[in-house]
Amino acid sequence: MGALLISRDYGRSWQRLREEEDVAWNDVAILEDGRLVVVGEFGRILIGDLQGRQWEEPEPPVPGSLMSVQFRDAQNGVAVGLEGALLVTRDGGHSWESVDLGMADHLFDVLWIAHQGRWFISGAVGRWAFGGGEGWKTGVLDERSRAWHTRALVVGSDIWLAGADIGRWNGQRWSELQP
Repeated sequence: MGALLISRDYGRSWQRLREEEDVAWNDVAILEDGRLVVVGEFGRILIGDLQGRQWEEPEPPVPGSLMSVQFRDAQNGVAVGLEGALLVTRDGGHSWESVDLGMADHLFDVLWIAHQGRWFISGAVGRWAFGGGEGWKTGVLDERSRAWHTRALVVGSDIWLAGADIGRWNGQRWSELQP
């Protein structure tokens, strides 16, 4: 718990990037210039490098845990977390702006959909959000399903989601994968 490790030989050996501490780190984004942005418990964010020599810790912008972070380029990123936390950065993670989606449902994953030029967020009770510079739109995948989804992946024009169940969403219709 609280360890940040790196492998440079495909997992045969591991090196510590910094000392362990009693905090859960939940996700990391590796930027084009080799910087790392790590998010975790208590709204904590770390910015560092692949050598682990320098670490910056901006003031936590929210009190709850951050679950996922992704960048579309070296400057523009989004982080999401518990209780509807949505944070946006335009300076590589040094400062974050909180966006109010008008909900308190937990958000678990964020991804940049380059061909659509917008972000997609998945979370608890089938919750989703699309958005970016033009604003944000929220909804639920299907009124009959309240499953949570911790991972989203774009495949063609659909978004595949995994968590309590697995399925695909085309922006209009949820299709649960039946084993």
